[in-house]
Amino acid sequence: MQLLLPTIILSSISSALAQSVSLYVCEHKDFGGTCSNNLPKDNHCYNLEETNDFLDNQISSYRVSGGCCVFYDQYGCNMRDHLFSATNRQHGKIGSWHNDKISSIKCDKICRFD
Repeated sequence: MQLLLPTIILSSISSALAQSVSLYVCEHKDFGGTCSNNLPKDNHCYNLEETNDFLDNQISSYRVSGGCCVFYDQYGCNMRDHLFSATNRQHGKIGSWHNDKISSIKCDKICRFD
């Protein structure tokens, strides 16, 4: 029985790590207007101009679960363009400094600023 407990714990940890980060973004506050729930690939930069969601410079609310997403005000996910990061949280109304300014997003299990 003592060998079974570590196996169960390792199995639970592996399952949690295998799950993808979930990102839900919307054009208006309180998750209104056009929304997208594209599942980001881990540590892949999403340039919003390249998606079919028409949300470049139009995101006003977001929800991140299962990890961290870093939001940028220019394409390419460059650190110099970093706006903010969010780990397992949501905002129904992004503050005025960031509202309608997001052009690229990078998500992963942990926050990466590269």
